[in-house]
Amino acid sequence: MKRNSPLAGKRPTIMEELLSQLHGPMALSVAAWFWKGAALRHASDIVWDQFWRTWSMAIDSHIEDEDLSPEQKLDIKLGAVWRMLTGMAIEAFTKGIILARGSKKLSDVTGLGHRLKTLCAKAQINLQSKEKSYLEVLEKAVVWEGRYPVPKETPEMDVFFPPDKDDLLVVNTLFKRIDKEYKAILYSPAREVK
Repeated sequence: MKRNSPLAGKRPTIMEELLSQLHGPMALSVAAWFWKGAALRHASDIVWDQFWRTWSMAIDSHIEDEDLSPEQKLDIKLGAVWRMLTGMAIEAFTKGIILARGSKKLSDVTGLGHRLKTLCAKAQINLQSKEKSYLEVLEKAVVWEGRYPVPKETPEMDVFFPPDKDDLLVVNTLFKRIDKEYKAILYSPAREVK
């Protein structure tokens, strides 16, 4: 609790004490990282469906931007949110794999931030060249494109185009390998799931 907080000096509630005690074990739980990754991936699938429905309709019908409704324009902006959620899912899954491979310190995963290529390497997930390139795009989406209108630093700003079916294929191929890796680790006879 911060010193300047209105709650400073007050006794923590039972819930606050419980959450404090659970934080360490939950942060190191392979299952918790897996479920967070699965939830983020599920959310990204839902966002993709809405984005793609509007984007493909606009492309197929040759509708100009000024002819789109405000809702349709917002749906197209979901492409950046899809990238962010996808990157966050990959981040959670790879951090879980790193912990499952025997890392015992939270700093082993949190210290890597959102560097998805580094996380995949540490999780021992081999990447194809297309995946490496697209992970750079996803990293930017996690850091700023999916969250903010502009990055903190001007040099980081790229012109992003809405994702397409090729992007989805690259991501789904990577997710299949991550899923296979997770299952191999979690269901190995020597592995005790936390």
